[in-house]
Amino acid sequence: MRGMAIAFAALAAGLAWAQTPINESAPAAKDGTVIVSNISGSVTITGWDREEVSVTGTLGKNVERLEFVPSPTETLIRVVVPRSGRHAGPSELNISVPSGSRIDVETVSADIELKGISGPVDAQSVSGDITLAGTMPRVNLRTVSGNGVVRSTDVDVNAETVSGDIGVTAASGGVEVTT
Repeated sequence: MRGMAIAFAALAAGLAWAQTPINESAPAAKDGTVIVSNISGSVTITGWDREEVSVTGTLGKNVERLEFVPSPTETLIRVVVPRSGRHAGPSELNISVPSGSRIDVETVSADIELKGISGPVDAQSVSGDITLAGTMPRVNLRTVSGNGVVRSTDVDVNAETVSGDIGVTAASGGVEVTT
């Protein structure tokens, strides 16, 4: 029994070391631009009624740091991974932004989810799934092997994928899908 307790404590310590908690926030314009980049894990962006950008979540093992650079009109949020070739573990980003923000998000193998956004959206992923919901006026969605879903009204959608599925519902604007 004592051996199991020691093994569990060692595992818990390893997990705590492997992930670094994130808790950052800064003022932001209600119609500013938010740029997000994450290699692995997930990015969830939620619109809210505050003039503030907030980032919580965890950075994965071997990630160098979170680059969080706010300015009056633009906020950069980027997971910085080592150039040394060490594999970085998945980082989970939960981001709250003013709902009217323009969103530009890029990932490699991280899923993207946006909800409650009423500004234009550019979302790209190599192998992650992309799910967008809100009243966005314009959506550009690009993925190589992930799936894309857009649930929005009054939206113009341009969606591209190489080997994933694309679903668009409730769009009353122009829709262009390429696969």
